Amino acid sequence: MAMRVPDRVAEETSQGDLPAETLPETSTSLLLFSAGGECWGLPIQAIQEIQPLGRVTRVPNAPPAVVGIQNLRGKVLTVCHLGTVVGGGAGDRDQASHVIVLAPDDVNRSVGIVVGEILRVVDAPLPPPEGAGNVCRGVITVDRQAVSVLDPHPLLSLLLSL
Repeated sequence: MAMRVPDRVAEETSQGDLPAETLPETSTSLLLFSAGGECWGLPIQAIQEIQPLGRVTRVPNAPPAVVGIQNLRGKVLTVCHLGTVVGGGAGDRDQASHVIVLAPDDVNRSVGIVVGEILRVVDAPLPPPEGAGNVCRGVITVDRQAVSVLDPHPLLSLLLSL
C-alpha cells in the first residue's frame, strides 16, 4: 500500500533538536530514512510517494546504480540504489524495504530510490548548499544523530540521466 507523504506529515512531524520558536526561516519538513547504514533526509516536497519494495525487474547492461524497474500503476518506475549514486556502496539489498518515489519534473518519467527504513518526518533547518550540482546539500544533527540532507533537484537530474 502506497504511503502519501503529506498525510504522514500531519501525524508525525516533530521539531528535531530545535524548539519551534527557534526554527529559522529556512527550515523545512524532511523525511528521514536509512540507506546503506547511514541516516538521510529529503525535503518532503520532493517526494511523490513511498512504496514497499516489491518485485524489481533487472535491466540488462544498466548502470550499477540502477537496481531495475517496477510497475507503478501502469508506469515504469526506474529504481536506483542511493549509495551507489552518492559514491558509497550499493548496500545490502536484503535490508531494503521501501522505494521513495521522487516527484518528477517530467510527468512521463518516474524514478525511485531504494531505502532501508522510513524513520520519521521532522522540521529542521536546511544547511546551506555545498555547491552547485551536489546531490548532498549538507549535514545536520537531529536528536544527536548526523543526517545527510539530499538536494532533490541535482539528485533527480542525476537519477534521470542514468
